[in-house]
Amino acid sequence: MPLRLLFDRFEKQEDLGNDEIFSFFSALDRRTGDGKVFVVALKEEWSAKHGVIEDLTAYFEGLQRVRRKELPRLLSIVRNPTDGFAVVFEELGERIVGAAPAGGVDLKTLLTAAADALHAAHNQGVCHGVLRADHFWRKGDAVRLAGFGYPPLLRYGWRPKPERAAPEVVAGAGVDARSDVYSLASVLAFVYPETAELEPIRRALAATPDVRHQKIREFAAALEESLRQSAEGGLVPKARPGGGLVPKGSAGSQGDPEPRDVVPKPPRPSDGEGRPPEPPREADTNGRAPGGNGEKPMPLQGEEDLRRQIEARAFDYYCDQRTDRELIQYAIDRCHMAREDARYVIDYELRRIGAANERQLIEELMEQLRFHAHQLGGKLTKKNHDDSIALISRPKPGCRKGLSPRVAEETFLDFCRSHRVKVEKGLWRWEIP
Repeated sequence: MPLRLLFDRFEKQEDLGNDEIFSFFSALDRRTGDGKVFVVALKEEWSAKHGVIEDLTAYFEGLQRVRRKELPRLLSIVRNPTDGFAVVFEELGERIVGAAPAGGVDLKTLLTAAADALHAAHNQGVCHGVLRADHFWRKGDAVRLAGFGYPPLLRYGWRPKPERAAPEVVAGAGVDARSDVYSLASVLAFVYPETAELEPIRRALAATPDVRHQKIREFAAALEESLRQSAEGGLVPKARPGGGLVPKGSAGSQGDPEPRDVVPKPPRPSDGEGRPPEPPREADTNGRAPGGNGEKPMPLQGEEDLRRQIEARAFDYYCDQRTDRELIQYAIDRCHMAREDARYVIDYELRRIGAANERQLIEELMEQLRFHAHQLGGKLTKKNHDDSIALISRPKPGCRKGLSPRVAEETFLDFCRSHRVKVEKGLWRWEIP
């Protein structure tokens, strides 16, 4: 790639891999003869896309303002309309291999470093979006997070692989702090499989962004407390055998080591573009990336017919579970759509017309109740009940209605009975309703 400004100063040393967007290599500073650096260079086909270099420049300028030991220092942004784009970081150090006590890092160290790095980046309006196990490095005593640079490219049609990215990022709807909460939780559950069933991890991996922890440090604090309680109960998370942080490919590879199925992946429609389970509430200024490249995605077969059915059946701005099942069956039988595709079209269209989606709202209420019940050791207070019912029954922004209060109460009772959760009935009195 012809980056003359870059190579006038730096001498390329070693190729460290590439992906479909960037090439990675190490280099030496020609002026000093030492000072090894890490270079991320945008591939030529992406440099040619109108607006890409400008958006990446704004993104990395935000990252350059962050000063944390957990982030490699960004030394220079090299851009030229005719030559291309690259960013130069100080040397990353050594890629983390294995886990304690086998010469690596323990979960708490990794969690703290990632949370501190992401918190500082979020304060500058920068999100990561696509954390992977091979993004963690160590220099001296510091664990460092790399791999930034992808969120601005969502608006130009790039999509991450779904292994560690949040559903809304995979769908191209945008990225915010909650997307990084999901991505970090996915990496931790992959590297330390015993944590996959911990409640903070399960909550962070919710398909709906509003259900997740809203801030990265909120997630980190909840997970640390859960780990403390687990350690007291005899569970000490261990890394995947052989070192969970060892990448299978090169520095720029898109994948984690096998196996890839520790964390269940959200379903995706067969057309690969998809519709988000829920768009991010507020995308960061530099991380915002509306879906697609400005063109409307190709409609699925039978989609328009299904849309007309949805509008007709949800005329009162409420789609109950029975109607939802009937619409899915209609899409399968009459529109010849796959069940996954039908569900995405229904969810998307209900949001578009401002109708309440009873199925999704029940799932969200169940997530909230699981979280509260876990925090209180299998109990729910009257305040938990009142707040959860009131919140889920309130119309969300852009919707005409919330979950039916009757359905919300039935869901609450079903949850408590099926999970043997006790509810506050009076002073010092708890019982399963």
